Amino acid sequence: MSSLKYKISLFFDTIPLIYRKEQSKSWDLYRKSNKIGENIMIWDKINFGTNAKVKNKILPLIIFIDPDWFYTQYEYKDSFLRKKFGNQAEIIYHRSRNIKPKKGHYIKYFLFSDYTSDSFLPISIEEAEKKFSDCIETGNYCQDIELFDSQQFKILKKIDLIYSRSLKKYDKKSNRIFIKDLKEYLFDGKNITEKKAVEFFENIDNFIL
Repeated sequence: MSSLKYKISLFFDTIPLIYRKEQSKSWDLYRKSNKIGENIMIWDKINFGTNAKVKNKILPLIIFIDPDWFYTQYEYKDSFLRKKFGNQAEIIYHRSRNIKPKKGHYIKYFLFSDYTSDSFLPISIEEAEKKFSDCIETGNYCQDIELFDSQQFKILKKIDLIYSRSLKKYDKKSNRIFIKDLKEYLFDGKNITEKKAVEFFENIDNFIL
């Protein structure tokens, strides 16, 4: 094959590969690259539905306002959210379910007596593994007998924002409590602006991926 023919052949063989790379903006791509300052993601504002709390807001901010709305929309594979905000929704879904606790912490997830979510508290890794190893990411619930505390809890190595919804759908009360405690734990109770929400979700160091 002549040099010219080889170059032409190589060019056309490469086109499908380039196309596939451009089209494969999958979760795997974003999980490896989203650092603060690498603004590879353009966050579109929600422009559908009747929920005034999320209208004209971007997904990184919405998850701190009404996570139940987001997870409800995400659960429907043919939803407008999945169709029009596909990659953005994937990023928020996976990252909001895998938030990294502060160094040295696991997370205790509590239950109310009616088996709905009573939010969470951090627990030191040392204490968790010493006293409650049977409850660390096993699905089992424990009680702190030493403190005569009958409230049940389980322990995960991450913060999972879907926890309240996993126990009871449309549980607005439990979601409000969880988000309030999350802001207190991660942001010292400060208000979450759009800029702060974007910075948080675009920094992969904030997540266990």
